Order: sequence, then structure tokens, then C-alpha cells
Amino acid sequence: MEIEKLKQESDRLLEEKDALHIQSRKLAEESSYAKELASAAAVELKNLAEEVTKLSYQNTKLAAELAASQELAKARANGSKLSLNVANNSGRQRINSRRIVMVVDNA
Repeated sequence: MEIEKLKQESDRLLEEKDALHIQSRKLAEESSYAKELASAAAVELKNLAEEVTKLSYQNTKLAAELAASQELAKARANGSKLSLNVANNSGRQRINSRRIVMVVDNA
């Protein structure tokens, strides 16, 4: 009777051992798959970070170009007004220069 109980206990432990071995193998496979996914994700994250950096530099460059273009456009718009003012002032200076010369000549 005691031998029969020990044999049954041994069979049960062997079945449990086999089940644990199968579960351990499945967990190892899942772990390996998870490591592969993590590695692929790390590579993709690195590539995305490089792309973000590249786009950030490009955005900064384009923003600077836009600001320069806007400043140039403002300068041209103000330059047109300034040119008219300078032309008007130049005409006045010529007139004033003639008056001065006339005054000097008359002296």
C-alpha cells in the first residue's frame, strides 16, 4: 500500500515536472520574442529620434530663412517709402544748395 502511494506521488510529480518544463519553454520563447521586439523598437526609436533632429534643424533653418525674407520684404516696402522721402529731401537739398551757392556768390 505504501509503495503504491509513493508510485502515485512519483507519477504526479513527474507530470508536474513535465508541465513546468513545457511552461518554462513557452516562457523562454515569449521572452526571446519580447527581446526581439524591444530591440526592433529601440532601432526604430533611434531612427525616429534622428529624423526628429534632422527635421528640427531643417525647421530652424527654414524659420530663419522666413524671418530673413520677411525682413527683406519689410525693408523693401519701407525702402520704397524711404526712397521717395530721400528723393524729396534730395530735391530740397539741391534747392537749398543753390540758395547757399547763390548767397555765397552774392557775398
